[in-house]
Amino acid sequence: MNGELKLTDTDQPSPLNSGGYISIGASWVSSSAKLPYDSFFKGLIDEIGLWDKVLTESEVKAVYQKS
Repeated sequence: MNGELKLTDTDQPSPLNSGGYISIGASWVSSSAKLPYDSFFKGLIDEIGLWDKVLTESEVKAVYQKS
């Protein structure tokens, strides 16, 4: 948090290979609903990034220092 390591974990996340949607700032309800999103985030979201691997501590620091 804020450029400092707070927690480590050896578990690897499962890749997103479902072909589904990724929603940022709202919860996905259903593609058949009139409004498929629910529970919208009330605020501002800035500097979103997605990676195809787990970042190392030094990679996270490099990303944090760029912003």
